[in-house]
Amino acid sequence: MARLGVLLSVALAASAVALGNQDDSTRSRDVADAQISPDGSVVLFSRAGVIWRVAFSGGDPQQVTAAEAVSGRPRWSPDARQIAFLHSPSPEVGPLRIFIMPANGGVARAITPASIAVTAFEWSPSGRRIAFVSRATDPALWVVDADGGGLRRLRPGVTGAFAWAPDDSAIARVVGAPWLERLPAEIIGLEGNPAPRPLAREVHPRISWSRDGTIVLMAQRPDRLLLASAPGFAIREVPVPAVSALADVVSLGSGHVSLTFMSKQGSWIERLTTATGERIIVMPPGTARAFLTPSWSLDGTRYVVPGKNESEVAEVFAGTLPLPESGRPDFVGARPPPVRQITFSAR
Repeated sequence: MARLGVLLSVALAASAVALGNQDDSTRSRDVADAQISPDGSVVLFSRAGVIWRVAFSGGDPQQVTAAEAVSGRPRWSPDARQIAFLHSPSPEVGPLRIFIMPANGGVARAITPASIAVTAFEWSPSGRRIAFVSRATDPALWVVDADGGGLRRLRPGVTGAFAWAPDDSAIARVVGAPWLERLPAEIIGLEGNPAPRPLAREVHPRISWSRDGTIVLMAQRPDRLLLASAPGFAIREVPVPAVSALADVVSLGSGHVSLTFMSKQGSWIERLTTATGERIIVMPPGTARAFLTPSWSLDGTRYVVPGKNESEVAEVFAGTLPLPESGRPDFVGARPPPVRQITFSAR
């Protein structure tokens, strides 16, 4: 399992570097993050500290944030009317704060204070709140209203991963640094300040909470998922045997889970139906390598993911479900879906 920890650490480090203090001559050409809109029509991505948008079908990207600043980790609001992102006014000044702006362009406004350095955040399902994690010098899990009010420190300590409950009532988190292993997970209620509820122990720092109420975690074994559903949140193991280690999970709702497998030998994405164990490959090995977490449309039919192409530059790749009826079968017999590279860096 040490190999999996290294792979996740590399992915997280690459994302952090893209938001680091770099001048224009040294900023990477790599895409650091890619997020598809809830309806699957538009993709946000960050490159060299600038956020761009491009149609899912491809085309010329449009610049969203200024090149003189440092911006990254864009996230669509659930209704797709707003964009939140991490931002610093210049490559050399100040911590990263959460800014929000209209999705169709306009003035961006900060909703977190300059005194808190933010490393990661996620919208609540209603879009009324945002949960975020502060930097390791003062690690904690926080929540703030989307209008900048109601700032509250929920829990101290390092958060390796976190996910919102579908009704905004709680947050599940993996406690501990994301490059560590054998971490505990817990559920934190947002109303009444109840004590955290232990969820599982000895998991990896990946967690997802679907719209149908199922929490998905990665077990210590490389071939196991852990599922927990309300009200009791009893843990159920689901086997996911593969020739490479499981590196990431995203719950898609309706009993489906996105699985990312990543190794030096090959990387690919599958969709698992938890009730039946059926698995289909949606991004075959050899399409791209060393990619990060895929972002899926709300209906689970479109996804985007940064991956390195033949030129060793991370670009945005896009895929679609269902699988086509024709095409060359892949190495396990499934037929590859159309997967396209939709961004191209300047040469």
